[in-house]
Amino acid sequence: MGALGRYLHNAELSLADVFGSVDVQLAESIEDRIRSTYADLAPRPGGWVGLARLRAELSDADRGDVDSALRTLYRAPGVSLIPEENQKVLTAEDRDAAILIGDQSKHLIAIET
Repeated sequence: MGALGRYLHNAELSLADVFGSVDVQLAESIEDRIRSTYADLAPRPGGWVGLARLRAELSDADRGDVDSALRTLYRAPGVSLIPEENQKVLTAEDRDAAILIGDQSKHLIAIET
């Protein structure tokens, strides 16, 4: 159990990140909104969308709820969250919108249909 605690601490994860949140209905509705918003923004299914653009469209949603839903989606088949390869092109908005998963900031999302 100690090793699990150290891993969670080092990876900056909570038990809710690993086992899912208690409020499943809320997470599902945010996940649905993320998927729908992604579909509106993506140039094509599976195309990359910046989290800054996605978050701007979901500005009425609580950031913690969006982060929790993104962490859940990260583990779902067909969903990819990656860092921007060229870190020099990132704006302050891009950096602020990133989600930290493990020890890496993710800036882009792609969802296959």
